[in-house]
Amino acid sequence: MIQANTILSEKAILTEFSRQKGRYFPLEILSVEAQPGVGTGYRPDARVTLRWRGRKVVFLAEINARTAPKGIDQSLGQMKTYAARGKQNLLLVVPYLSKTIVEMLNRERLSGLDLNGNYLLQSPEMMAIRLDQKNQFPESQPIRKIFSGNSSLVGRLFLAAKR
Repeated sequence: MIQANTILSEKAILTEFSRQKGRYFPLEILSVEAQPGVGTGYRPDARVTLRWRGRKVVFLAEINARTAPKGIDQSLGQMKTYAARGKQNLLLVVPYLSKTIVEMLNRERLSGLDLNGNYLLQSPEMMAIRLDQKNQFPESQPIRKIFSGNSSLVGRLFLAAKR
């Protein structure tokens, strides 16, 4: 089990996702196969086979360890470019599907799944939504270079006013 408040790697996300298949009930994860990158072009990270209400669907998954909107937007752009090549179902796997990420997925008509048991699946074969699970993988990051540039102006003002 991955500890909360740790920054996850893509490999750790894939391992956790594969191990906790019962977390997504009534959605059933039949298989998760890592797809090694070959060549210089974009290639999805995994091939995921899901079953829901008797329907079996294969997704090509992009795993993103961070949930920052800028990184998610970049991943979705890669997925859309890849989808333009053929008719494949694409899936974004993240530590947590936030409201912002769900809106981005809806806008691009893509699917997403997180490590908490939430999912938004959209394909010609199936539509399944579960977004009620709380975030067990909060992401925190220290502020970089806090005392340089404009970020230190308020602190400098307080120090100058105290003299």
